[in-house]
Amino acid sequence: MNSKVTCPDCDGDGYIEYDLERSQGFGRDVGYIDTVTDTCEMCQGIGEVIGEDEDEADYYTSRSSSLETSEERS
Repeated sequence: MNSKVTCPDCDGDGYIEYDLERSQGFGRDVGYIDTVTDTCEMCQGIGEVIGEDEDEADYYTSRSSSLETSEERS
């Protein structure tokens, strides 16, 4: 049975944001950190992951909850 689960990487948004370091160059006298938005690689922008069976869906659900608890500890 195929079941859809909210993507644990992007939380169902379909995109992720990450920091990208821009180095110093001829056009800039200092480097800086830029925020980049990109399509989520796990769900390809859909926001949901399709599990082949319930065990795989449970894996994504448990991964999502473990990520949330590790972020709360930080």
